[in-house]
Amino acid sequence: MVEMSNQQPFQAKSNKNTLTRLFILLVVLLIVVILVLVFLVVKPLGSKEPVWQAVFLTNGQTYFGRVTKVNRNFLLLEDVHYLQTQEVPAQEEGAQPTQQLTLVKLGGEMHAPESKMLISLSQVLFVEDLRPDSQIVQAIKNQEQAQPTQSTPSVQPNQ
Repeated sequence: MVEMSNQQPFQAKSNKNTLTRLFILLVVLLIVVILVLVFLVVKPLGSKEPVWQAVFLTNGQTYFGRVTKVNRNFLLLEDVHYLQTQEVPAQEEGAQPTQQLTLVKLGGEMHAPESKMLISLSQVLFVEDLRPDSQIVQAIKNQEQAQPTQSTPSVQPNQ
C-alpha cells in the first residue's frame, strides 16, 4: 500500500508535465500557422512595384493586369491590357503580309470601358505572375510613359 501512495503523486506530476508539453506544442503550432498565413496572404511591405499577371481564359483570350480581388465566383483584374493582332501589308509586291502583335490598354475602345474587368472564375484556366523583365511588362511600362496613347507599337514573340 505504501508503494501505491508513492505512485499517485508521480502520475499526477507526469500528467501535469504532459499537459504542459501539449500546451507548449499547441502554442508553437499556432504561431507557425499564423506566420505561414501572414507570409502567404499578406504582400511584403517592401514591394513597391505592382505585380503584373496574365489571366488565361477558357475561350483562348489572355488579359494582362493586376488581380486585386478574388472571391468564390469572380476575380477583379485592374489596369487591363490585351494583345491584338494586326496585319501589316507587304513592303514588296507579291510578298505575303505579316502579322504584328500590339498591346492594347482596355479603355480606348468605342464603348469606352473602364480599365478593369470582373471575370467569372469558371472562365479562368490559370493566372501567372509576370516577371518585371517580361516583354509584356516592359511594353506596359513603355505605354504608361507614353500616355495618353492607348497602344504600344508591338510586342515581338520569342522565335
